[in-house]
Amino acid sequence: MRTGYFGLLCALIGTLIMTAGCSATIAPSYSIFGDPPSTPDGPVFALAVNADRQAAVTKDGLYLRKADGPWVPVDIPGLRVPKKVSSLAIGGDEILVGSKGEGLFIYSDGVWEVKTSRYGGLPDDSVFSIAIEDDERGLPGKNVWVGTGKGLAVRRDGRWSLFTPDGDWLAEIAGPSSGDREHYFVPSGSRIGRPGEDRKKFRPPVTSIAIGEKRVVLGSEHSMLAYMEAGKFATAVLAEDVQIKSLLVESAMLWCGTSRGLLWGRLFGGGAVGVPYPSWRGPIDSATTLYGGRDAREFVYTFYRVGYNVAHVEDLARDDRGGLWVAYADREGPPALESGIHREDTAERPSTPVSGVWRYIAIDDHIAAKRHQVFEKYGTNLGVRGLPTQLEYTGDEAGVWLGTDSALYNLKR
Repeated sequence: MRTGYFGLLCALIGTLIMTAGCSATIAPSYSIFGDPPSTPDGPVFALAVNADRQAAVTKDGLYLRKADGPWVPVDIPGLRVPKKVSSLAIGGDEILVGSKGEGLFIYSDGVWEVKTSRYGGLPDDSVFSIAIEDDERGLPGKNVWVGTGKGLAVRRDGRWSLFTPDGDWLAEIAGPSSGDREHYFVPSGSRIGRPGEDRKKFRPPVTSIAIGEKRVVLGSEHSMLAYMEAGKFATAVLAEDVQIKSLLVESAMLWCGTSRGLLWGRLFGGGAVGVPYPSWRGPIDSATTLYGGRDAREFVYTFYRVGYNVAHVEDLARDDRGGLWVAYADREGPPALESGIHREDTAERPSTPVSGVWRYIAIDDHIAAKRHQVFEKYGTNLGVRGLPTQLEYTGDEAGVWLGTDSALYNLKR
């Protein structure tokens, strides 16, 4: 009788620990596909996929791949230092390569075009982010967005325009006001901005760009965000001093990969509910300013930190099964951090940066229920070497491409 009671008590204590204070790790559902030596050697500085095409930049330069074919090296004329490549994007027959200090390289039909600030092609020569819209997402038209150290270069209908806080800025990009001019809807923590004020409320470098349905979201090095729609836009300033490194925008929420971990933003009045674990922590203070309209509700997000991990989030990806992939890399710590992936099989330690790729399982459901997150870890346990740098999801059949500072991997179920 006493033995049975003791066993029941232990089980109850274990359940309370798991539900009240732990994030659980489960076995990976993906594994490395193919022979890694057949892929380009790392480090992987940039990665992009589109339909059946893949592009990667490593220490040896640019590599392209079609469908299941081999990786083919492609020379980039004028690019002196491949490690300066910061971003890649594929749109149709074009490949855009952004670099820090050497400008933007555009490859189409075997021909290269180079854009730099010297001839008015870019606000400056340091490109931090690139995004390409499609016909169903983003602002009207199929636009190309290039974020730089001093502003934005935007291509619309084949014509490039430059935008900086010293000249035309966010109001000019959004276009003429299309908001409700009769009624005010300004939730707490938000306000209506004055003309020209946007130049101070969102400043470059533009470190991340995400495309959503009828919306483009920009991230800055200075804890700033900008949400843009046709005819109106809003800026937001987070109280925490972080660099926005990667973004995922969805219908009612916004995922922010930052220099101090993962943030989740719930849109005011949207469909997202709940609070990420640990749910007893309050929201991160932020201030939203609306321009071009008077209804701020569709631009006001409440931000929370997800879990305890404060490692740099290098990249984010969503898969078709509801999984959220997060590439954590603590680059300020010792080089051999892969062991840290295994030291916490059942829990995250407060404020401890832990490197590796985590795939959060059904994270939306866990946030809605205010429960601890369940995730898979991808590191030395699968033979993945190095700290993660890039993530790209290419569909359930093609899987995930993962770049690290050592190699390039394809993970499949």
